[in-house]
Amino acid sequence: MTARVSSAPSRHAARIASLVGLVLLSLMLSEEGWAKPSGEPHEYLAAESQEAGATAPSDGQQIVELSLKRGDTLFDLLGAQGLTILNRSAVMQALEAVYDPRRLRPGDKIRLVTEPQAAGLRVRSLHLETGRAADLTVDIDAAKPRDRQGPLRAAAETHRVSGIAGTDFRVTLQRMALPKALIKEIVAALRDDPGMPSSPPAASHFSILYETLSRPSGAVDAELELIALDDGHRLHRIYRYRAGEGLPVYMHEDGHGVTLVRLGEPLRTEIVTSPYGWRIHPVFGDRRFHKGVDYGAPLGTPVFAVADGTVEDAGWRGNYGRYVRLDHGTGLATAYAHLSRIAKGLANGQHVRQGQVIGYVGQTGVATGPHLYYEVIVDGEQVDPLNLPDAIAVHLEGESLAGFRRYTRMLRQEASLF
Repeated sequence: MTARVSSAPSRHAARIASLVGLVLLSLMLSEEGWAKPSGEPHEYLAAESQEAGATAPSDGQQIVELSLKRGDTLFDLLGAQGLTILNRSAVMQALEAVYDPRRLRPGDKIRLVTEPQAAGLRVRSLHLETGRAADLTVDIDAAKPRDRQGPLRAAAETHRVSGIAGTDFRVTLQRMALPKALIKEIVAALRDDPGMPSSPPAASHFSILYETLSRPSGAVDAELELIALDDGHRLHRIYRYRAGEGLPVYMHEDGHGVTLVRLGEPLRTEIVTSPYGWRIHPVFGDRRFHKGVDYGAPLGTPVFAVADGTVEDAGWRGNYGRYVRLDHGTGLATAYAHLSRIAKGLANGQHVRQGQVIGYVGQTGVATGPHLYYEVIVDGEQVDPLNLPDAIAVHLEGESLAGFRRYTRMLRQEASLF
């Protein structure tokens, strides 16, 4: 299957992203035994806290470092550190003017500067380390919103490494001390792209261009930009590129390439009650092809976006009930149906991130009980969500192809030896 992409690209409009506005998270209430925020579904963060450690400065304040993982809200994460509801609310109010918590993703870091008081801990400042080119420090005591934001920009740096593939290309990359995530990305791009040798001949010469973002904490994020490999017969080049707001694609200079299918999970716990394929319809009683998967879950269970993308459709859609469809770019989309509610503010054209709550499990439309109906669509056709391809062929055309070629020229100027 080949996806044709003709929308205007936005992947490299800016390398250093800025942190923007926020919606205040409120207290957690329950719905049918499942915890959720008191406001609207989009305020439920895909995060689970894990305390990394704490140190105590000499003035009695304490620094607590947390790592976000899927499962908790930021409000509850603060509560787990001993903050009262009043103190947690003060923190969230201070954040409101400078950051949107829906942008938090698994792996983001939070550092709290706290001090003890009679009613429990009080936060003096909060530092977010998002891993996406910008950090944010919020002074909870500041009187005005403009005083609360103290950005600590990550330093972006481009690197070039070269070598000979050797008998095991992965081992060669490991010996070069490249970041593990970068090595994984390179190997996957080679393996899933038919235009590149998945196992380069030992004598192959290669060069890799990648970018690192060094954060004040010392953490380093790495992202592939270009890999060039001469296997003795021809010179192969693969560029990492984003044509829109969805998944990255790995492209050759002619505009052909692949996007790797690396989707998250739509529910925290998944119980398949009806798989993809032929079945007897539970309501109408006739034999029909089930083009998605039904996951049984309690009413009100949060439903997560499985990948970055754009809301293509959100609303009531007949038998589907309340329905959300996300466009992940390059011909890949996902759909979520029978929702009890759609996240407040979720509308066509809105960008979402992997792990963001987009709605809650329900029984709207034609349904015999609470469940999520989940589809994965490739090139306009539903495929089995439980048996996805590793990669999807992509063909850029129109303005997307022109933008990609402008980008490749810029990148090759940076790496003049390619």
